[in-house]
Amino acid sequence: MPQSRRLAAIMFADIAGYTAMMQRNEKEGLAKVHRFSEVMEAAAASNNGEILEFRGDGCLAVFKSAVEAMHAAKSIQESLKEEPKVPLRIGIHIGDIVFTDGNIYGDGVNLASRVESMGVPGSILVTERVIHDVKSHPEFEMTSLGNFQFKNVEKPMEVFALANEGFVVPGPEQMQGKGEKVDLSFSSTPKHKLPKVMGVLAIGLLLLSLTGWGIFSRSTKQMDVEIEQLEKSIAVLPFSNKSQEADTDYFSDGITEDILIQLSKLSGLKVISQTSAMRYKGSDKNLGEIAEELHVNYVVRGSIRKQGDQIRISTQLVHAKEDVNVWAEQYDFELKDVFAIQKEVARNIARELQNKISPEEEQKLNEQLTDNLEAYQLYLRGRLVIQDRSFESLKAGEKLFQEALELDSHFAHAKAELANIIYLLRNYNFVPDSLKYYDRAFELSQEVLQLNPNIARVYEIMGSVSRQRGHFNKALSYFKRALEIDPQDGYTLQRAAIQLHGLRKEEEAMFLIRKALETNPFSPVIHGVYIRMLAQNQEYELAKEQFDLALKLFPNNKTILWHGRVILSAQGKCDELAEYYKNWQIDSTQSSLFMLFKCYCTQENVPQLRKYLVEGNSFPSEDLLLARANHDIDRMFAILINKLPATDIHLLIDPVFDILQDDPRFEAYLRQSPFGQLNDADVEAILELIRS
Repeated sequence: MPQSRRLAAIMFADIAGYTAMMQRNEKEGLAKVHRFSEVMEAAAASNNGEILEFRGDGCLAVFKSAVEAMHAAKSIQESLKEEPKVPLRIGIHIGDIVFTDGNIYGDGVNLASRVESMGVPGSILVTERVIHDVKSHPEFEMTSLGNFQFKNVEKPMEVFALANEGFVVPGPEQMQGKGEKVDLSFSSTPKHKLPKVMGVLAIGLLLLSLTGWGIFSRSTKQMDVEIEQLEKSIAVLPFSNKSQEADTDYFSDGITEDILIQLSKLSGLKVISQTSAMRYKGSDKNLGEIAEELHVNYVVRGSIRKQGDQIRISTQLVHAKEDVNVWAEQYDFELKDVFAIQKEVARNIARELQNKISPEEEQKLNEQLTDNLEAYQLYLRGRLVIQDRSFESLKAGEKLFQEALELDSHFAHAKAELANIIYLLRNYNFVPDSLKYYDRAFELSQEVLQLNPNIARVYEIMGSVSRQRGHFNKALSYFKRALEIDPQDGYTLQRAAIQLHGLRKEEEAMFLIRKALETNPFSPVIHGVYIRMLAQNQEYELAKEQFDLALKLFPNNKTILWHGRVILSAQGKCDELAEYYKNWQIDSTQSSLFMLFKCYCTQENVPQLRKYLVEGNSFPSEDLLLARANHDIDRMFAILINKLPATDIHLLIDPVFDILQDDPRFEAYLRQSPFGQLNDADVEAILELIRS
């Protein structure tokens, strides 16, 4: 009885639902089998493979290497997605094949068959032995499905799925084949996997602390609201740039953000902000980890290829928690049709999530940014370049948005971004202490409203400028309008939180900043504001803990460091604050020196204050601070009353003003100031918008 044995990459493929298909329509079933055999034979021939036998609706083939088997499997599934489609499952394993009298045996054959049985139509499943051979081939994106116990196999075996765009990754409830999933305890995890496990645990604990289940639950001065894990929660990950053209990252990132913006227009969806999603650009984390960190159920991913005016977008909606590919599509189009495609992607995703689009939402989706495609590309470049919020990046963005407006003076979104840059230049102290920047940002925002009254960004800017001017009621009404348009915008929530915190609406402010962190969990700006609010609430231990955690997420981030100084300032630790600036190498800007000046002021350290003044510095409200340092309460009230109707938003929360609050004149002053005209109805309306 002649017998031969050889080691090979074994592929077993099977048509799902074949019996039912034949019973329903025998002609159609036979046509699919014929197409299946043609495609299998072509793929095997192209990849040094050999078909050993067809078994009705199944096929057994062998290849000289795992890489060739994977290339063949990939091409087979891609071909069978085209009409007439064939619902095929593929399993691959490396093992022995035994040939005896024309018959084929071997545990390798049995295992390939059992792995294939765990799949779903459109999937390619492989064993860990295959992974060992293909891990250095970046064209295969593999994801682990866990460990499975198979019949007659001594130890559980890890199974993986091809997770490239357009391929189906089965979820746990779909894997109903000839294997049983098992949970390996931590103690039995192989040593080479311990760093990965520990890394996941560490980031998980860190994120829990940062986004609500740790630090948030321990704060005693905020509303008791649980973070809601919405079923229809989604993150749009940065699309990979497949273009051959140089300098096209702006385009792929811009399209990704625009698809996110389209989705955020739809009610019933929790959409994670672009700032947080961009953190995963180029990341090798699997979708399950990303979904866990962002607290979402669904992830959109894809790729963009641009060649001149020809664009190809491949996109995929994945239920990341269950590792199931819900929907995938490829679009080939010309640049002039880019807006229509973005809207179509959003509609398709909403349809897959069974999210009904209202007539109002349909109108929002149909909004056209500009008819000038060159202006649109300048706008995309501008949005990308301003991400780090440095002086240089803001000035570069300002130039790009101005150029876009020169091409299309009615480009409302470009003008809105220009207004935001001018506001940020002043707010970040990049320009001299002049209110003309705030005035110009406000004027530009009003011009935008003449073009398009439904851009949330401009109301956010107008609210921020109004807050700086002491027009608190107006600020609240602007923030309310911005949140009516986009209740998920993390930066509007953050700026509204600053407003409410300055009005001593502590619980309401904490509620808003928490919601901002839910929507944008990886924004250093929002984390920094949260640190500052905790410090100003005198929750110093929590503020310091949050600061340490934020630095782990954003090492040496200037925004985190800038807000972290407030902890020492609020505690009156002025010498430590001066040392903090030195240790962290924070620039001795006017803002930093002003905070030191205020700190020594609360300690009534007049010699130290005189030292700063002798060095040639001048500070806002210098007379008021010197009166505070000299404990001259009468002088402080005289200065404050003289400033009416303007006032300082920090009046109620800054330690500088603590000395006034037990004086009977303080209540009378507040009644005359903008604080006295505060409309609580606007506060409640904002909260109701977010709650709903």
